[in-house]
Amino acid sequence: MRIFDSAWVLGMVAALAAPGCKAIECGANTLEKDGECVANVQTPGFQCGAGTYFDQASGVCMNTLYGDGGGICGDGTVLVVDQQGNHFCEGTGASSCDRDLPCPTPTGENVALCGKLFDLEDSGLLADDLDTTKLLLKVFDPIAFATNPDGTPPIKTATPDACGRFAIGEITPPSVQFIAVSVDDAAGADNLLVHTGIATVNQRGSARAGLRLFAMRRATAASWTTALALPTPLETQGAYVPIFLTPMSKGGTPTPPFLTAQPATGVGVTIGIAPDNDPLTTGVFYFNDTVATTRSTPVTGRTTTGSNGAALVIMQPALETFGGAGAEPSGCTWPENLAATPPGTIYVQEKLPGPDQGCP
Repeated sequence: MRIFDSAWVLGMVAALAAPGCKAIECGANTLEKDGECVANVQTPGFQCGAGTYFDQASGVCMNTLYGDGGGICGDGTVLVVDQQGNHFCEGTGASSCDRDLPCPTPTGENVALCGKLFDLEDSGLLADDLDTTKLLLKVFDPIAFATNPDGTPPIKTATPDACGRFAIGEITPPSVQFIAVSVDDAAGADNLLVHTGIATVNQRGSARAGLRLFAMRRATAASWTTALALPTPLETQGAYVPIFLTPMSKGGTPTPPFLTAQPATGVGVTIGIAPDNDPLTTGVFYFNDTVATTRSTPVTGRTTTGSNGAALVIMQPALETFGGAGAEPSGCTWPENLAATPPGTIYVQEKLPGPDQGCP
């Protein structure tokens, strides 16, 4: 026979009978209503902690990441909840690498540079067979770099993502008309690339999206060196690779990765400013490739571009003005731009005529 403490029993009865006292204890973000715990919706979410949000449908606080899939489901996937309430990520059917990264809007006169990495030899995405997260991007004043490559520090550095995409924001622009971005192996990574760069217009306060940053593999540099029997390896002496392009407005057919143009056949590289420019006849080579997007067969003996619209210039360590002659789109001239072949660097330049060259 059990013996209960009468004082304890009387206390419990009194507590249960006392008006206004609750027999239910409700957890955080809930309150007692008609004998049940319900979500506190007087001010939705005012008690939801950091990293959570108030879900109107369920009346509870949910983890921000888990609730909508953000931060858990990767690019190209969405959060799905099955009938049993299980959360999982499901593919949308599109490769995340097909989409460009958002290009940030810079503040003030700063600029942003955004785009993808491409293989200089076959125009394929560099990320197809290379871990691009082990690469390093550098932003330069191109004039300073061309005249003093060893003594010019980058304005900013960044790392591309696993798709070979980059979005570099808030770059302090150089004082010159152009700005350059380059790619190379990061410190301690496999030595697979030759330092390769491009330049674009330095438009202050703008975001330059859709850039194609070509990268030369060391294997490609070695192959070109052998094909041309060069006494000094390309990766050591440096090179300039102009790619002449015919715009769609002048009959060009988009040839990926060039979205608005196609490579031009029959162009010879010139040096100097028109009308005092001359054909470049020494230290220049062209390609015999029959595929417009491939640059694997440089040869001697050619005097104009082949199907890929590209040329290879060496032995031009000082800045010079380079243009083109032949196969000009109707009413247009080829752009004339400063370029050089600083040691250890490959400079790739797309030559697409625009309004300044008489093309709409």
